[in-house]
Amino acid sequence: MILLLSFLSAILMAGFSMGIKVMLRYRLCDAGYVIFGINIASGMLAGVVLLFVQEFIPPDAWISFGFMTGFVFVGHWLFSRALQEGDASMVTPLLGLKIPLVAVLAGIWLKEAFSGGIYAAIVLSSLAIVFFGLGRQQKAQGGHGSHPVLAIGLAVLAALSYSVSDLFTRKTVELMSPVTGLLWLQMCMGIIGMMVLALPRYRQYQIRGVDYLLFGTAGAMLLGGIGLYMAAIRLAGNVTIPNIVLSWRGLFVFVMGLIWNAFASIPMERQSWKIYLLRLAGTGLLLAGLIFLYIS
Repeated sequence: MILLLSFLSAILMAGFSMGIKVMLRYRLCDAGYVIFGINIASGMLAGVVLLFVQEFIPPDAWISFGFMTGFVFVGHWLFSRALQEGDASMVTPLLGLKIPLVAVLAGIWLKEAFSGGIYAAIVLSSLAIVFFGLGRQQKAQGGHGSHPVLAIGLAVLAALSYSVSDLFTRKTVELMSPVTGLLWLQMCMGIIGMMVLALPRYRQYQIRGVDYLLFGTAGAMLLGGIGLYMAAIRLAGNVTIPNIVLSWRGLFVFVMGLIWNAFASIPMERQSWKIYLLRLAGTGLLLAGLIFLYIS
């Protein structure tokens, strides 16, 4: 069940990543507006559900919930910026750095211990990240013409922020149900998003019907993806195993990107086949890591 929940979460989070990149590439060239708009949509959906659930954050979970929300907010913003300056097929797999980062942080703060098979999965998944960053990569389409190293740096920082949030997520779901934690997390993210988009700098953009549709779709995938992920953390009793499976969203984004480019009149990204083969090699290492995880 843990693997299934994490796997489904990876699919939804891959769709969420593609939603961000589609909006940045074709609709709104502003990473902040896109991610905050998606969080507003997700927060509105969460608010509707809360009307029926009517559950609240327990007082003893306020601190961990607050830190979790803060680091998720920072991670989302960094991730959106990375997607604006880099290819989705490169940036999203780099979030797999959460695997070694969470393992190290969990070992230090949470005293987690794992079998040799899980350590092998961590090593293979980390090696896969290297392959996704190899080669002479072209600048991202629809970005600001920045060198790809900027996107890599932003993705690494996003992975670090998400890793810290995961530790507080584990503590939070020990004190309240994953569903309640998820709904209030997205409610808070939506409120923060509305406050940010109320700033004068964002009034220059004109939002159309297709943008609202994209916001809503990506927001729904974000809500479902995080919900499944939090449930997997609670069932697993640790944050490392769900993260290893979640790293497969990089594979899904890789495939989605190739399919998109095959049919789109305006490409989402433009790289040589050598780069894509390197990223495919990284995908193979991720598969090997998942096999070791399953065996262990």
